[in-house]
Amino acid sequence: MKHTRIALWIAGAALALSLSGPAYAQPEDDDGAPPTAEVQERVKKMRGKVLREKVGLSEEKAKKVEAIFDALEPERRKVREEVRTARKQLRELFKADSDDQAAYDAALAKLREATKKTVALRDKQFEALKKELTPKEHAKIVHRLDKLRKKVHRQGNRGKQGRRGRPGPRGEGAPDDGE
Repeated sequence: MKHTRIALWIAGAALALSLSGPAYAQPEDDDGAPPTAEVQERVKKMRGKVLREKVGLSEEKAKKVEAIFDALEPERRKVREEVRTARKQLRELFKADSDDQAAYDAALAKLREATKKTVALRDKQFEALKKELTPKEHAKIVHRLDKLRKKVHRQGNRGKQGRRGRPGPRGEGAPDDGE
């Protein structure tokens, strides 16, 4: 039972990380726009460094893991675009103060479907990694890529306005606006 919980936790963390890394390379103001080729290249380079130096994978295993990530990237981008589109539709409805319940329902249905695709894609990636790595290596990748994702996210938000125009990534130090 304990091993099952740990395995599920590792699986969830690995899948969440693998899909979110490149997306966090862009500032929030871009509404999750696809990262530029330059950003994608930097993320790949950092990911490769983590796999080889921090996780300690052999060159052969690191290349296999990178191939798994790269093979799923086109599908990952497509799903992220679907999520972006659905969220944009919802924002537009809110901005217009619309009472069109059918439009809200349609946007929410698109968002839910895209979320299901995200989970399926994460499962697919997890299973592919599981075939190539030992559980310890897989856990190390989850841990290290999570740290990398957080670092990239912090760097992307450094010096930018956070949500609601507050300074910092989460609005630290800003007065409470009662929300």
